[in-house]
Amino acid sequence: MCPLLPAEGVDMDIDAEREASRTDSNEENVDPGGGETTTIGSPAPVEPGHRLMNCAGDTTGQETTRVTASGGGGPTACPPASQSEPAFHSETPCVNAKPRASSGLPVDDLWNFCEIYSADGEFMNPCEVLGERVWTSPTFDASSETFRDLLASWHGEWAQIDLSAHGVSLSALAEFKSSTEAIGAEVPLVTKWAHRWAMLFRDDANVTDLVRSVSLGAGWAFDADAVTMAGENYVKEGFEHKVDKLHDEEHKWQSVFDALAFLRPKYHMIKVDIKGAYRHLPIALQYLPYHTYTWGELVADLRFPFGHRAVPGKFHEVTAALIRFMRAQGFSATVGFLDDFWVCTMLETVPRGALEALRLLQDVLEFLGLEVAWEKCEGPVQDVIFLGVRLCTNECGEGRVSASLPVHKCERLRDTTLRLAHGGWCTRRDLERLMGQQAFASRLVRGLSLFCGSGHALLRSKGKWIRARADFVFVAECLMLYNGQHALLMRRVLKPSHFSVDASTGTGMGGFLDGRYFAVSWMELLALPQEAFYPFRDRASSQINYLELFSVFSALNLWGHLLQGLTVVLITDNTPTKGMLEKWRCTPDFRLLLRRIFKQCVQFDIRLVVEWVPSKQNHFADALSRKEMRLFFELHKEWKAESLWRKDKDDWKLFAEVFENLDRRFGPFSVDTCCDAFGANRQTLVCWMVKQDCTKQDWAGHTAWCNPPFSRILSILLHFLACKRRQNVGTSACFVIPVWPTADFYKFIVARPSVFIPVERFEAETDLFLAPDCEGGDKKFYGPTRWPVVVYRVPPCFVQLD
Repeated sequence: MCPLLPAEGVDMDIDAEREASRTDSNEENVDPGGGETTTIGSPAPVEPGHRLMNCAGDTTGQETTRVTASGGGGPTACPPASQSEPAFHSETPCVNAKPRASSGLPVDDLWNFCEIYSADGEFMNPCEVLGERVWTSPTFDASSETFRDLLASWHGEWAQIDLSAHGVSLSALAEFKSSTEAIGAEVPLVTKWAHRWAMLFRDDANVTDLVRSVSLGAGWAFDADAVTMAGENYVKEGFEHKVDKLHDEEHKWQSVFDALAFLRPKYHMIKVDIKGAYRHLPIALQYLPYHTYTWGELVADLRFPFGHRAVPGKFHEVTAALIRFMRAQGFSATVGFLDDFWVCTMLETVPRGALEALRLLQDVLEFLGLEVAWEKCEGPVQDVIFLGVRLCTNECGEGRVSASLPVHKCERLRDTTLRLAHGGWCTRRDLERLMGQQAFASRLVRGLSLFCGSGHALLRSKGKWIRARADFVFVAECLMLYNGQHALLMRRVLKPSHFSVDASTGTGMGGFLDGRYFAVSWMELLALPQEAFYPFRDRASSQINYLELFSVFSALNLWGHLLQGLTVVLITDNTPTKGMLEKWRCTPDFRLLLRRIFKQCVQFDIRLVVEWVPSKQNHFADALSRKEMRLFFELHKEWKAESLWRKDKDDWKLFAEVFENLDRRFGPFSVDTCCDAFGANRQTLVCWMVKQDCTKQDWAGHTAWCNPPFSRILSILLHFLACKRRQNVGTSACFVIPVWPTADFYKFIVARPSVFIPVERFEAETDLFLAPDCEGGDKKFYGPTRWPVVVYRVPPCFVQLD
């Protein structure tokens, strides 16, 4: 819990107050300003700005304090609140136990070491002014440049929100009163959402210790009629708009799907949650009129309430700083969304493991005064639910990495979908809730969202219930399949020329997969047991576009089990087929067949990447569809005798064991920046392919892996350093560089030894790379390198750049 420092005008010494609060019970603290006194009835340490409120009104054995707006005095002791008047307390400290950081010092003391401001209120870097008051921690260095970045972001939020002070004094209240009187009745002193938030704390005793409010005392004018539609619009366009504009840059929100890039087989994960995160952000004095409400008396809320649309953007800055800090400490696989944090690493590794990551994150949060919700923390584990998605690094004990919907969520979503599909009616709110749940599930079942469009159209009153009902039944059927719950993350890619299909109107259809093939005439197909989606049922199912799509179904039906868990590049010479398989949308005549193909892909966890080629280049499948077997065998013989050497410098891949060693030491890497057109040579889940161009991507915040094409190394290095300048802490990369002393890129690297640090060197004639294989659809080893290769690393900590 982070304390509030008193505002200018408060006649109370913080250090003296803290020392006094640690003495024996019944010691009186006298306000030096001549005001009334407050009795502290416990020797427990006092946390400034932290009050414990019993929402039921039972304050037996506990005294509360309230700031008065008149009398010129300090805090006064008050009797326990009654049932009819819930107690809202001031920023005056009251009795409460406080957590302790790993150093053994109370969190207040650690925080105040960093809570240093100059006389004019400007924030000063605590690492430069602490002097002899040095605080050390066994888990992190409070004087490091990385920690300065974290503190600057944290204090930046305080400086931008609370522009005048960290507390509320009597003079500040007087200023507040005069300012509200000057504003007049057009600005409401009561808002409905603030009152609803206050009622929340009356009903929920678990979060009452985070209430931070102050009574404004008697004699304040208040008119309930001031809450008008115009007034609420003023609040929305005034206060929230100003707070949103404090940061002009767009927030880069992270989600659970950012964590998928860091999952590695048999790694361990930890999860940490912050309790009442938003309630640690203070409200600036000039915005207090918009956070004032009545509950037996006029009360001003000093902290951001939950549900305010300006809060996530502000607290995100603190979250992003914590992520940068953790990555700079060596935990690159750190993901955070507001008050939820997740880290993936090995259980025991050099230099730091999962247990140390858990301890470090909890210590830093407590150092900043952010309370950890211990009941929600988990780890180190290999199976965890983070932000509603189950992440597993050792599926079935086989080391498979997967992401899935929790079983109970999947079953509940499936039952709800079927109930709405067969029920005949539902409320608009039920339909909205269902569409939101299906949209979340579609992130794990690729393409599922395309079948949710009818539900959204129904919400807009532009769709038909009959079509929505059919779509709901289909979605429920997909959720029953294996990939409706699980999705394997690391996938091998089959390259072009290894999987192709074709159909001929008058003859038949054919397909080719890595040396396997089939050729079926339409007469042979008609002799087989027929299903509702088979061709030649009517005129529409006899068209060439339908026949081409049916050939895809036949190929997946025959070879689907061989392609399980793969991304498959499918070659076709039919443009409508390509469009339907990419968008999963079609006319009603094709819908039944297309959905059967989609269910095949879901069942076997296959992802199709469809490439169109002219008919003359679709040699194998075209010959098979026309039953020209002699031509096919000649082409197949030439294909097998084709040279295996590929002179494609962009498509070389480092040996898996070499990459895994570097990934354990300096990763996990979040993105593979230089991949071919289909991602066949990628090493990580997330990759930037040729068409995406890594020199046009933002590397800031990434732990990147880069095996660049030789012709573009210098331009890639320059672009990376530009991104590193924008976000120095938390941005890192490893580059695979050939030792060519006369090359410009090598001279550039050698001239910056403090930036590019060599971490691994492979001498000439070392077996390192795999190249494309024409025969097997995968990579093949073609011999050792002809020159030395060095892996250079730019660390995630602060680096002095030119």
